Amino acid sequence: METPPETLYHYTNQTGLMGILESNSLWATKIHYLNDAQEFKLAIDLASPILERMFQHQTVSKNREKVRCLIQNLQTIKQLNVCVCSFSAERDLLSQWRAYASGGGYSIGFKTDAVRTKAASQDYSLVKCIYDRIQQRDLVEELISTSLKDDFNITPSKRDSKRPDTIILLPTGGQFSRRFAQLAPLLKNRAFHEEAEWRVVSNGGINSKILRFRPGRSMLLPYGVLKMGNRKGSYLASVTVGPGPHAELAKSAVSMLMSRWRGARGVKIVSSAASYRSW
Repeated sequence: METPPETLYHYTNQTGLMGILESNSLWATKIHYLNDAQEFKLAIDLASPILERMFQHQTVSKNREKVRCLIQNLQTIKQLNVCVCSFSAERDLLSQWRAYASGGGYSIGFKTDAVRTKAASQDYSLVKCIYDRIQQRDLVEELISTSLKDDFNITPSKRDSKRPDTIILLPTGGQFSRRFAQLAPLLKNRAFHEEAEWRVVSNGGINSKILRFRPGRSMLLPYGVLKMGNRKGSYLASVTVGPGPHAELAKSAVSMLMSRWRGARGVKIVSSAASYRSW
């Protein structure tokens, strides 16, 4: 497993910066609502033909039913509330400014150890995105192979012995859905490789009752909350002010804002060196 850099950067706009600083938390958006419309679907598109081939060529009845079970699981995985928060290994990346911080944005430097520790304590994991198609396929095949070796339930329901008219629904597929839900968010189209993205990913689906919602451009966006602690200096390393028409004023405003909190005094405030005009 690749070791992440000491600092990871989260690109956001003014609303995002204020939200993080005032709540001391990160918002992990449900993966289906991210900018890339193919999120999560890429992994399913890789897994589906692999499982279909295995089903067609499997001659042992029980093994064939296990494969069928995993195929059915792929449909339910689409509905899981898998939430992610994205970071880049690059502090001052032009493509990131264009994509996430046009009209005035920020690259917030997070201390990697703090992110990893806080994530683990709240049932999230810090992982690196994978852009290589061959590696992606290998990982999906390995996950399927591992899951099929497990002895899991393949019967989706049974009748209640005490109430014959009642059907009891049973979970099938063992750990396949959970494993797949952890792998799928890491697989990204190679076109995005410049982002050098790391992600905090929920370990499985989040209960809909604890999801929160914020306004998006065209719809409400569901998200989970990852609390980072009250002392900003324990998890923040820097804030880079993105390209804008009044660079010094923008930097000064962030400095004044950060001065409100004693625990934020060691956080560096710097300006982007990117020559990009979005105004």
